Amino acid sequence: MPIMMEDNASIDKKSCNVVCQELGMVMLDWPPNSPDLNPIENIWKYIKDVIAKNHAAVSSVEKMKRIVWELWAGFADTE
Repeated sequence: MPIMMEDNASIDKKSCNVVCQELGMVMLDWPPNSPDLNPIENIWKYIKDVIAKNHAAVSSVEKMKRIVWELWAGFADTE
């Protein structure tokens, strides 16, 4: 039986949950932004902290995308 892990994101509540219920999937509640249960939240926090400290004045969406991609790529290089 398929399982949908609910993280309380608004997009899930509006569309995904409806479809999952129609398909008879089991819905599991999951605390939002829970780094102990979802380790990726630690990475997002790090990225947000670096941006707030070093790139707060960036006003271009394209430049911000490049910064996020560079930070993300830094994690891939640590393997």
